Amino acid sequence: MTYDFSENTKSDITPMIFTIGTLGKDLVGMELGVEAGDSFLTMLHACPNIKTLYGIDNYKPHQDMIYGLQEQTDQKDSELHQFVANHRIKHSGMSEKVVLLEEDSNEAIKKFEPESLDFIFIDTYMTYDQAINDIRSWYPIVKSGGLFTGHDWRSDIVKTAVYKIKDEVEPDAVVFHYANCWGWIKK
Repeated sequence: MTYDFSENTKSDITPMIFTIGTLGKDLVGMELGVEAGDSFLTMLHACPNIKTLYGIDNYKPHQDMIYGLQEQTDQKDSELHQFVANHRIKHSGMSEKVVLLEEDSNEAIKKFEPESLDFIFIDTYMTYDQAINDIRSWYPIVKSGGLFTGHDWRSDIVKTAVYKIKDEVEPDAVVFHYANCWGWIKK
């Protein structure tokens, strides 16, 4: 019996599923910040047009400051997220489409050429500086016509970072947002 996330309406990526579905066939995409794999598996199961899905998560303890709270993920929580994500992927019936990189996003980016991915979903930032760094660093990796998107739109830190980088790299882009996600189609 395999896991089926195709009807998972509670994952962070849910508002972006339809948009990913319209990007074409044989997509190569990525999620930064896999955690336990809810959004990751939802993409795999709900978007049959995904050929390869990269996931990046370093599975290290961290403090999340994005909503002004100090939410702590300790070593035990990190190990549990890592185990659950790997278990779900193994039993997803889709593991042949998965490349999971268990490392820091600043290191993982060195493995990708500019304009090599059809979409990126960012859900890694814990601080304003990290949000700025991830959005600025990963934007060039998305192909022209691809989807650059992320989570935590309700955070003022994320909104500020998204608009700052969008204005730097693509001032005429229209940022859309819904249900705590944001995105734009790269020109």
